[in-house]
Amino acid sequence: EFAFGMAMEPYKSFSQRLTIALDGVHPSDNYERLQLGAEYAYMEAAFLRVGYIFRHDTAGLNAGAGISAPMSGYRLGIDYAFSNYTILDNVHRFSLRFTF
Repeated sequence: EFAFGMAMEPYKSFSQRLTIALDGVHPSDNYERLQLGAEYAYMEAAFLRVGYIFRHDTAGLNAGAGISAPMSGYRLGIDYAFSNYTILDNVHRFSLRFTF
């Protein structure tokens, strides 16, 4: 598999940030695909995310949100993500994050 990606922040201020990412993937056993995503962050504490996978046999739309808060020298974060897998059921994921 060969993968190439790039990201940029077209907007960034003291309280807000927009990051856009693009990945191209060439797997050895399937079609090439393109993955496009974006993340909006407010005060690096609240996040909205959206993405789409092009030319994948089941994946498509992905979306999510998260929050992050400082707690006595570390950060605690909670994230939610949704993925639409067309012929399969939709997938909902939750994660808990600790950063020291």
